[in-house]
Amino acid sequence: MEQFFTVAMIIFALLFGGVFVAFGVLLVGAGLSILRDSLAARHWPQVIAVVESSNVEKVARSKGPMFKPVVVYAYSTATGSFSSRRTGFAERLYASEGAARRVAERYPAGTTVLARCNPQNPAEAVLNIRWLDGIAVTVFGLLCWVFPVGGATAAGVPWKVSAGVLAGLLLLPAGLLARQQQKLRRARSEGLYPPTGGGNDEHVRALIARGEKSLAIRLYRELHGGGLKDARLAVEEMQRQSQPLLR
Repeated sequence: MEQFFTVAMIIFALLFGGVFVAFGVLLVGAGLSILRDSLAARHWPQVIAVVESSNVEKVARSKGPMFKPVVVYAYSTATGSFSSRRTGFAERLYASEGAARRVAERYPAGTTVLARCNPQNPAEAVLNIRWLDGIAVTVFGLLCWVFPVGGATAAGVPWKVSAGVLAGLLLLPAGLLARQQQKLRRARSEGLYPPTGGGNDEHVRALIARGEKSLAIRLYRELHGGGLKDARLAVEEMQRQSQPLLR
């Protein structure tokens, strides 16, 4: 009986530790993506933009609603006029509407602001370069690996071995990120993935039809906000609705 409980505890520790490791990988990948985009945007030229609207959107979540400040601003470049709603590379959601509204009120409609514009894709712009957000998300993801390392050490595994294995996992989010960026560039060059602020649900359906589910989820979040789970469920529902049309 004692051996049974020992095996059960080991299995439970492996499963529980695996959840922490997987969550940490996702956070590290997201943090590295935010950090990379923020560092690249430091070299983008600045353009004068005019705030068209500033309000708060309610985002439905499985654990309760969240609130997102939405700032829409317009700007012009040598290639044309554009509109964007991106204030930073990390989407910030707030538990209270008041907190989100205080952020939105920093950008009253009609005021002039400076935005960073991507010279390779003028439709992409951002107001704030918060590279510390990327570091914070990455560090939080790394902290998720503390429990597995501690548990493995307590079980007799040398901490250098378990830490080395987890350090090797850093290559996983980096590889996934590089692959995702390659797919995104290809989809944009083919006209499947629209410029920031210029897409709609038809573009999402086109990506679904091409089998680019991850890009469809990404675009859906850009269009409608919300969390990853909600976007995934919405895209899967679109996929189910389109299946009878494809037969």
